[in-house]
Amino acid sequence: MTVYTSQQFQEPIPTNTTAGGEIVFRAYWSPSSNTTLADNDIIRMARLPAGYAITDIVLDTAACGTSCAGCVGILDSVDSPTAVSSVVIATGSLATAAIKRTDTVGGTGYAVSTSEQAVGVEITTSSSTNIAANAKMAVLIRARPKQKVE
Repeated sequence: MTVYTSQQFQEPIPTNTTAGGEIVFRAYWSPSSNTTLADNDIIRMARLPAGYAITDIVLDTAACGTSCAGCVGILDSVDSPTAVSSVVIATGSLATAAIKRTDTVGGTGYAVSTSEQAVGVEITTSSSTNIAANAKMAVLIRARPKQKVE
């Protein structure tokens, strides 16, 4: 298992203090060389600040290699992730370029976290071919702050 990290993961998602406001953040990962993704590889995309809940995620990815599949969601750890612990986009093919959106029941009903969380992609079926160098895998994350009554 390898953990890859997007450049945007280095800093938390900016916050919005406007009542009823929602933030939208785009993070992308692009391998610097041809890369074969393997079972259980993790791509850390973004850090969701404490006090926020996901309302939607869109995955926009280049072809990740023949037979490659994965899911998107909240990772089980910010610093040392091993899996997606709360799935927002269910496991599906990443073999061809695709756009996928939140599709799990309750996917937008996640509780507001009291601590920072990592959003990422877990590869569930390894690829038999490479994702090309400089190809992009991106997530567009929409999140909201905790409401007064929640």
